[in-house]
Amino acid sequence: MIDPSVKAALEELRSSEQLHSDLGKFLLEIIHYPMDYLAAGVLNRSLALISGFCTLIENENFVAAAALVRLQLDTCLRFAAAWLTKDPHQFALQVLAGAEVRRIKDRDGRPMTDAYLVQKLTPEYPWVATVYKHTSGYIHLSNKHIFSAMRPGAEDRTVEIKIAVKDQFVTADDYLEAIGAVSEITKVLLDYVHGWGYTKRNPPSHSEA
Repeated sequence: MIDPSVKAALEELRSSEQLHSDLGKFLLEIIHYPMDYLAAGVLNRSLALISGFCTLIENENFVAAAALVRLQLDTCLRFAAAWLTKDPHQFALQVLAGAEVRRIKDRDGRPMTDAYLVQKLTPEYPWVATVYKHTSGYIHLSNKHIFSAMRPGAEDRTVEIKIAVKDQFVTADDYLEAIGAVSEITKVLLDYVHGWGYTKRNPPSHSEA
């Protein structure tokens, strides 16, 4: 049974779906630039991940849901990478052509690996490094998966083990922490998308360039 506080947090997260749609309309009314296509893919992926994440939490499947937290952060990091390059549109074209972001260099000639992107965003968003490290453990098989399947038993030196789809050892606080992480990541991501939309509609004059 999902705790009422978790249900409320999920409902709030789902409300961001409308903002995705509104931003899409704002951004894509007229498509001019490669960044438009990149932003469209980012919004679509974000929307799909949020939907899947909420459904998994509702079905009490924390192991799968936690992996989607990391994927949402991946979306945010790699879209934000465009702001680190000399030419965001060229960056977008490279991504559209299938280039791996970690092999593309920023304006200082540094390859934009995940670790580097985390390093660049952490000064403004201190939680990014912690969320990245914590959720990466759910992408590859790790001790997080092992401990998700067990807890200490009622007697000394005993362990309860579960092999089932539904969670048995996950607390409401665990769910709320994951939902909070997705919410914060999504806010940052949508800020970047809005930033591009605003720049597109309000290009700098030659005197400001």
